[in-house]
Amino acid sequence: MNSTTALELLSQEAACLIQEGKTPSLALLRSRLGRKVPPADLLPAFQQWKQLPAEAKQTAANTKIAKEPVAASQPHTEPMAHRIEHLEARIALLEQRLALLESQGTSHVAG
Repeated sequence: MNSTTALELLSQEAACLIQEGKTPSLALLRSRLGRKVPPADLLPAFQQWKQLPAEAKQTAANTKIAKEPVAASQPHTEPMAHRIEHLEARIALLEQRLALLESQGTSHVAG
């Protein structure tokens, strides 16, 4: 598993925990993710997630809240809703990574 996939899965699960009013910890995430993320990938992904700015973490939580009713209320569009959910999660992850780079002052994006 590559680090982006591990971070993406961890970010999604952390957003669920935040939505539930819980503070994501390595132990909670390990129990929630089970075998989806190998232990060797979990710690680096958790450390990277912890470095993200709070607003990037909240963006993932808000994205998770916004997309759940769509999939639940329209079961006949489940494949499309699943694809949308996946794309939204990928966008949230990219926004998080960009925010981290910008906060470190290492963003070299030409405008």
